[in-house]
Amino acid sequence: MAETLKFKVHKKDLMTADHVKIDDDAREIIRQAQMATGLPARTIVNSMIKFCADKWEVEEL
Repeated sequence: MAETLKFKVHKKDLMTADHVKIDDDAREIIRQAQMATGLPARTIVNSMIKFCADKWEVEEL
């Protein structure tokens, strides 16, 4: 498994959102984590994002 998540991007203006749409694969991962832990999706997603906080980088194209 990769040690970092790499985003290859063309830089754009900053955009923020409190809600995001996830695809079906991500939704299934969250559903499985909910069933295994009994935790709400919000708690699981927050933990996953915080875990990955130092495991991503940006490579400008």
